Amino acid sequence: MPLSMKPRDYCFDNLKCILIFLAVLGHLLTLSPEWGGWNDSLYRVIYSFHMPVFLFITGWFAVYKRRTLIFHLAYLYLLFQTLHCVIFRGLLADNPILLEYTTPSWSLWYLMVCLFCYLLIPLFNLRGKRRRGCVLALFFFLSVCYGLDPTIGKFLSLGRFFSFLPFFALGYYARDYKHAILTFSKKPVSVALTLGVLAVTVYLALFCPFPKAIFYGSHSFETLGYGIATKILIQAIACLWLAFFLLVAAPALNRKIPVMSAAGKNTLAVYLLHAFPLKLMGHFGLTANFTPLHTLATALIILLVFGNDVMGRVFSRLFTGWWLEKLWNKMEPKKHIVNHYD
Repeated sequence: MPLSMKPRDYCFDNLKCILIFLAVLGHLLTLSPEWGGWNDSLYRVIYSFHMPVFLFITGWFAVYKRRTLIFHLAYLYLLFQTLHCVIFRGLLADNPILLEYTTPSWSLWYLMVCLFCYLLIPLFNLRGKRRRGCVLALFFFLSVCYGLDPTIGKFLSLGRFFSFLPFFALGYYARDYKHAILTFSKKPVSVALTLGVLAVTVYLALFCPFPKAIFYGSHSFETLGYGIATKILIQAIACLWLAFFLLVAAPALNRKIPVMSAAGKNTLAVYLLHAFPLKLMGHFGLTANFTPLHTLATALIILLVFGNDVMGRVFSRLFTGWWLEKLWNKMEPKKHIVNHYD
């Protein structure tokens, strides 16, 4: 192995595979029948943790580079927002095509939230546990209190930005403790976390009185009729799940697993491309009579089709902004190197 290459953390590939599968499954659930209320129950369980954990992993690997922001995140958002406006809001909905970029379409809010989080990295990239603790406390405070303002919502994905910002920052800070996390082996803590997420799953599936929209992170308290205490509970549930995935699941999954690790490495392709078959199936009513088995099988097929290495390379070539960055590098003036021996 070359000295410049670092060993890959397969635990995060495997975790991302689980999370992106649940994201696809969650979107399919919105198009499938209710199945006697079990549809919403499963949806609440998935949405109680999958995006907070995803933002945590995003923060774990985040590096502030202006070119990354411009040529990758911003470019991907503008490209796919345009495609969504043309195809989903125009052609499939039989409406006049109107390009609109301030309110992300469907799942594209994640790109906008990531863009804002990356922009903030220079501000919260601090040293010292006390300073970082204050930053996290501030971000969690904002993630709870933003709901007091009914004007904050889907515009610029501000609601979700405030809601998920602390998980991004937590991931950014937690990577300094990588070894301790990935080698965690305290059985009593692992058992307690496992029992905790099982209890939370039962509560959310059978007894939770909240509507599923409460887990989106994009609505004010006034809109959904809940208060700060409920939001604190939701954030606490997400933190419990995060601790379980980090301290129980990650150490157990820290190895290369065929298919699973590849899909986890190509989650961006799955995330951005799965909307097209799902929207088409919903438009033509193909999911109206889906059974739970149909829904699970469809989510798995989409994961396998878009999450393999071949599709990952095709996606990288066709959709990412690598060509823009390459063009920019060619146009950038070369620095003059002075030869002191002339």
